[in-house]
Amino acid sequence: MRKILIFVLLTNFLNGFTQEKTFSISGKVIGCNEYKDKPSGFIKLYKDSILVNSIRTYHSAPDFLGGWAWTSGRFKFKELIKGKYEIRYRSYFDKQDYPIVSVDNKNIKNLMIYFDKLPQRFYEEKTMLDNLIKSDTLFIDVYIATAGEFGGYDEGLWITKEGKQVYGRFYRLPNTYALQLDRTEVEKTYRENKSKIIPLTENFKLDEQAIMELKKFLVELNHYNDDAISNAPEHFLIYTKNQKIYRIKNTPLPRDYIAW
Repeated sequence: MRKILIFVLLTNFLNGFTQEKTFSISGKVIGCNEYKDKPSGFIKLYKDSILVNSIRTYHSAPDFLGGWAWTSGRFKFKELIKGKYEIRYRSYFDKQDYPIVSVDNKNIKNLMIYFDKLPQRFYEEKTMLDNLIKSDTLFIDVYIATAGEFGGYDEGLWITKEGKQVYGRFYRLPNTYALQLDRTEVEKTYRENKSKIIPLTENFKLDEQAIMELKKFLVELNHYNDDAISNAPEHFLIYTKNQKIYRIKNTPLPRDYIAW
């Protein structure tokens, strides 16, 4: 009996040397400041293009007052062997560089995942503002859902160029509430109701900082994923003579949608 016990103990001791040590990857998902804009979804971990694990982040859960709150975006993948891992997730944009992490001899901590950050190289793209010529206007027409699913208002920022100077002017536009699924009708409403278009400001000159922010907005809008679902969608119609972008922020719920 004593010999058997010694054999078992020795076997377990030797196995401790041969077993591969495991590690972990942990971090946090960073989204917009407002809880309503934090994407619900999964952080997925891949090794050699094979899904290893996934963790749900930013989902709603009951709070201690009986209401609903959003969970923190922290995640942790455990019991990982050495090697390279890729972390994939659904971001706000249609282009994304997913982090590749090398796990060697220590745990990976404080990894930050940005749902609402486009890879920097895309900000070098030419925008409609870059291509704007003197005889043209850049129309940025937006429906803003201030009252959620119960309504909002339309506003436009119209951009013109005189020499090297760029000017803008804000306008109140005809209301396009409930037209988000029909770009043709939205555009038709704006174009055919000129008498309802009201200037809100005089022309003002855009400084260099404002121009850079506007270009950033146009790049991000061009790559925005508009397949999220909400009962309070907003839409953006951006166009010049030769270019046009139409995006819906949070697609309306289907008419036959049932919330369980």
